[in-house]
Amino acid sequence: NNDTFSVADQSSGMMVSLGAVSYPSKEGWIVVHEDANGELGSALGAARYNTEVGLEPTSVELLRGTMPGNTYHVVYYSEDGDRMFDLKMDTPMQKDGKLLEAMFVAQ
Repeated sequence: NNDTFSVADQSSGMMVSLGAVSYPSKEGWIVVHEDANGELGSALGAARYNTEVGLEPTSVELLRGTMPGNTYHVVYYSEDGDRMFDLKMDTPMQKDGKLLEAMFVAQ
């Protein structure tokens, strides 16, 4: 499977460390969301990737930090070509009707 990644439970703060990452497309975004009753809540930060130029982030910097005990979603998003993350233009990627995501709990 070439479109998976894992995110371990980790300390709360302004950065989310990614585990082993394999990208579902040449270019896109890895976005950290708060959990809202199992759904995607507010986006806290995004990191762009582009495998053609070797832009392969190992972490995502956040605009607002994670909180201990809370669950977070880390989701692959498409890139619409402007290299700016936009929740309206860039969309969550899916495979077989399921979101390409990992979840973790902040400690």
